[in-house]
Amino acid sequence: MRRRLSYLGVVCYLAVLSQPSTALAGSAVSVPPEARETAAGAVAAAQDILDREQAARERAEAIMYAQKAEQEEVEANQQAAEAKKVLAQSAVEAEEAAKLALAADEEAKVAVAKAEELNKKSQKAITAAREAAAAAEAIEASLMAEEAAIAARQSAPAQQELVTTSIPVESSQTNSLEESDELLRMEREIKRLEKMQKEGSLAQKRRTPVVEVWEEPSVDWSKATVAYAQAEQLDQIATAADKAAEQAGDIADQKMAVAEAAKSREEEAKQAVGEAEQAVKDANEAAELAKKEAILTKTQLEQLIYLQDHPKGVHTFTGERNYYRGNSAYQFTQPITFSYWHKDFSYSLNTKYIVSKNNTPGASGRVSTLSDTTLSLTKHTEKPRFNVDYSLDINIPTGKAALSWSERNARMNEDLFEVSQFGKGWQFTPGIAVSWKIGKEDMWTLGTSYAFSGSYDPTTDIVNDDISPGNEWRKFLRWQHAGQDWQFVGELSNTSTGVTKIANGEEYSTGDEWDYRLTYNKKLPDNQNIMFYYWRERQNLNSIVPSDTGNSLAHYLGTMWSRKLNDKKLVRVTFDVMKADGKRYDRIKNSIDTDNGTPQYSSIDVDGRTKYTLGVGYDIRLDKQSVFSIDLQKFIMKDGESNLPQPSTTYHGFNVLMKYNRSI
Repeated sequence: MRRRLSYLGVVCYLAVLSQPSTALAGSAVSVPPEARETAAGAVAAAQDILDREQAARERAEAIMYAQKAEQEEVEANQQAAEAKKVLAQSAVEAEEAAKLALAADEEAKVAVAKAEELNKKSQKAITAAREAAAAAEAIEASLMAEEAAIAARQSAPAQQELVTTSIPVESSQTNSLEESDELLRMEREIKRLEKMQKEGSLAQKRRTPVVEVWEEPSVDWSKATVAYAQAEQLDQIATAADKAAEQAGDIADQKMAVAEAAKSREEEAKQAVGEAEQAVKDANEAAELAKKEAILTKTQLEQLIYLQDHPKGVHTFTGERNYYRGNSAYQFTQPITFSYWHKDFSYSLNTKYIVSKNNTPGASGRVSTLSDTTLSLTKHTEKPRFNVDYSLDINIPTGKAALSWSERNARMNEDLFEVSQFGKGWQFTPGIAVSWKIGKEDMWTLGTSYAFSGSYDPTTDIVNDDISPGNEWRKFLRWQHAGQDWQFVGELSNTSTGVTKIANGEEYSTGDEWDYRLTYNKKLPDNQNIMFYYWRERQNLNSIVPSDTGNSLAHYLGTMWSRKLNDKKLVRVTFDVMKADGKRYDRIKNSIDTDNGTPQYSSIDVDGRTKYTLGVGYDIRLDKQSVFSIDLQKFIMKDGESNLPQPSTTYHGFNVLMKYNRSI
């Protein structure tokens, strides 16, 4: 909104400067506002530069964000597609891992079953080998027992005899001990043989052949040899079976390990599938979010571009109430302005209601009327290096042009009051201004306008005095610097006026008017500004009194200091000086022609005039669209010598100016 309003200010400012200048007639009342509006326009132009740069940055950023969002959408879609590929690959791998795990599990079960079977066979072989070994040992023990038994039978009689004969002998202790030891030895041997015999019997019960004790043939050891051979063979079979069982166990362990690894891979594959599914979900959500973000940024970009290229129109209403009082006269005006701006087109319609009262003894008069209405149209075209402004001003004669005897006394000088002429005829003023940008902050403008003026009747009681004003042709050259720290506007203009004709046959013409205007504004610290202006004008007094036309040189200079208290409040102090040389309009003098009794009138002029005005002002922003301003001014104006035989007049007075502006 700020940019739109500031740009509106620039457009309106250009429109105002492109219009033909109205003859100020030495108006110190009207000059300070115009000078300050010129400075405000330059400040608005400086702000517009910043706003345009900001708008360009915002547009570039919006384009960048839109492109980035579009790229992110593409990347998000690619990531989603990649995630889907990963999911599909993970699903295939998971399926293959499940198959491998199932096959490995089946192989492990088969290997375990085979290992268990071989282990059982190994245990049986080991048991058989142990039994064969025990049987061989039993056969060997039986044969040894048989051999011992035979030996015992053969030596038993002699031993029995020896025992019998030797028992009584006790004479020799040594023999007794020896016999005793021998007996013990034999006793132990017999026990051993009995044990072996018992074991042989047990072996026979196990189907192991045992030689009968009572048999006397010699012992056959071949059976024991055969038994040991069989036991050895069974032991070898058992060892091989045990080794095969051990190998089968190792294979089963390997198969189990492979099955466990395959199961682990299957779990990892399932987990990978889950992660891939989550990744696909996240990628789809990211892609959807990126799509929404791309749509949003694109929409915002389109809206921004549309708003920048098609800004909304702004309607502005300005209402003022101004009161001027000096010596024995006062004037109240209520200007009203409606304006509209849309992109490159603007128009304004302004008029004012006027109450003017002169209480001077012998020259009193009062007027209460609507002034003429001005319709201003402006078309702005902008190029990178050049701007062209086309304008058309139409003066609509809604004011009171024809004045009576007393009403003409209310037509007072414009140096003291805002309005001295309340109406005139139709006027059409087309114009064109071409601006050349020589940099970001500097611009030259060359413009011209031509006013076609219509006739009007200035009186109600005088016949045959209709006036047809001469057409005016204005040319101007302007340089503007709209910097951020300071702004400057310098203008040189020339206005030439055609012949003015009166219905009674009289006519007159005026010379060219040359003006130059210098306006400067400086930005100070702490939200302060200081403005200076100096305007020099060679003015024509286009009075309704033909004989009183003349030429006057006027100097206007002044300053305004302002400070922004906050975002809503601003205070200012103004000081203005007007110094005029030459003939200055004062008022109308009425009389009656003693010969024919017809009313006669002439202007009262003074030779030079000086005016000092001191004012204070206050602006307050009521809301985003509304601003209210009030100014209080105190002035002193001293006239030069009058063309009447009367002393110079010094005016003391004050002005109260109030203004309300609202944009919609």
